[in-house]
Amino acid sequence: MNTNDTISRLSQSDMVKSLALVLTTFLLLVSCTERYMTVPKDYHGQLEALREKCAVYETNAPRFFLFGMGNRAKYIYKNYTLRNLDSGETVMAFKDAVSDSIIPDKYTVIVTVGDSVIRILEDEYGVRVMGPQSECLLDGTSSHVYLPEFDGFVYDRVLKVLHHELLINIKNSIAYPNILVYYRPFYRDAFMATLCLEKTGNAYLLADWIAGISQLYDMENGQAEADNLGELLYLSHVARFDNELLLRLLVEIRRQTIDDGKHKYLSGTTDGASNSEYATQILKFALAKTGLHDDYTDSPTPGIYKDLCWFTNMKPKQRETVWGLTAFFFDKTDFSYPYLQWARAHYYDDFEAPMPAADYPLSWEALASQAHYEGMAAISSRAVEQKICYPHLWTAAEMFLKLYQYKR
Repeated sequence: MNTNDTISRLSQSDMVKSLALVLTTFLLLVSCTERYMTVPKDYHGQLEALREKCAVYETNAPRFFLFGMGNRAKYIYKNYTLRNLDSGETVMAFKDAVSDSIIPDKYTVIVTVGDSVIRILEDEYGVRVMGPQSECLLDGTSSHVYLPEFDGFVYDRVLKVLHHELLINIKNSIAYPNILVYYRPFYRDAFMATLCLEKTGNAYLLADWIAGISQLYDMENGQAEADNLGELLYLSHVARFDNELLLRLLVEIRRQTIDDGKHKYLSGTTDGASNSEYATQILKFALAKTGLHDDYTDSPTPGIYKDLCWFTNMKPKQRETVWGLTAFFFDKTDFSYPYLQWARAHYYDDFEAPMPAADYPLSWEALASQAHYEGMAAISSRAVEQKICYPHLWTAAEMFLKLYQYKR
């Protein structure tokens, strides 16, 4: 056999392999397209499609709905009564109501009173109560927010509700983990929420708070946590804060940096453990966003939060298994912090994460050490006993960012 024959056979072999790869890729794309084309277009159908993929968790949430997205006054509808969420004052009581309907993805409650239909609805221009012959705008709700329909997305109806839950937890330009049980914001939750709000044109809602930040660390759990540095740097592109603070931030980043010649990374703790890879990857993400030089690598001791870093360019890896089962199987009894499972589902490109049994709200957190659960009495006394809050900013953000990937 001469050299030309050998080259010809190798070329044919490479061509066959290339064609096989192209065909496999095409079939995978067709399969994915068909799979997502079968997802229903209505809200309840999309929830059921997700519940089939995910675990289902019972939050025991009552029937209610919150109004007041963004920097608007907050209101709650429950048991035929509309109340101011902060003061508890009754705004409207529908005493003769015979039925009601809560439609989360339309930000609407419909109350039937005798032969009349009254609608409470929220749109980009405010919260309105519309009766047969009258219409009024609720006090404190006239500020503008952008409310996209998410046309073309597989889970467009669910994205609308998650977007609502993010915006509900903004008050006075501050993004709280939950407006009822947390008295101060956390940089991590605000960072994750900002990633969502940038996609919908609403990041400006946080600008006044960001511009007034004066501390490098939010001191969650009473500790200076390394991930705050990257989170704060990222927030600085939304609203430029004081130059002196920015200088302090850059100096602190350098102080917390370890460079051993092989690895360059941030040292310090996050959530009481050495999750240096998580802190480093957030910093790298922020450096890219702000256009600053990045020569950081990775950490030699990545920590248990390494697979929360879906926002990096790292390729998703297979989940580690024990007896053929992933850690998610063993964690199904504890969905207190669902943002962790949703971040990992995003990283591993799967749906090993929890969905609530209730249709609203979709996000929650439970048993958190910094939460003041007595605040949930405004919604549910059972939530106070259960030590759970809903909706929750970080959870809603992780769910939103995961589902935002899928388009029809």
